[in-house]
Amino acid sequence: MPLLSLLAFAILWCSCASRARAGDPAAAAPSIVPTTIWSGLVLATNDPHPADAPPQLRNYAQQLKNIFGYNQFELIGENAEKMDDPYERWLIPSKDFCLSVKMHNEPGQNYPMKIVLFQTRKRLAEFETHVSAESPLFIRGPMYARGQLVIVLHIVAPGDAPVHAH
Repeated sequence: MPLLSLLAFAILWCSCASRARAGDPAAAAPSIVPTTIWSGLVLATNDPHPADAPPQLRNYAQQLKNIFGYNQFELIGENAEKMDDPYERWLIPSKDFCLSVKMHNEPGQNYPMKIVLFQTRKRLAEFETHVSAESPLFIRGPMYARGQLVIVLHIVAPGDAPVHAH
């Protein structure tokens, strides 16, 4: 895809952000411990002269290289979302891809989540996993443009400065 399409993909970051709620959420919702999740949409490529990873990805760059085999990582879009209720959140909504996350409230350092990945309203994958502040989750996405999309989810540890989405 041309660079213009890639930029449009990033600009339309919030195009499918919506939550379906029934009734009064304050009356029906059990409380959960507020947690912030940072999500990044990454284009992974191989380049003969790779550029340094952007600041938001520097902590993940070596893991990404080892896992996916690419040597360059470009951040297409990012989002930090405070998970303060038990309803689902759209962490990486875009024109083409949507990632919904529903967090389960369980005590401990691992946060159980139900994650559903969509491409143009088509459900691609659904799974349950645990994410912790010490261990980010990497999701291999489809081939895109000149490389492959990778989704990064990371719990922002309490007391850490939150990652700012741009």
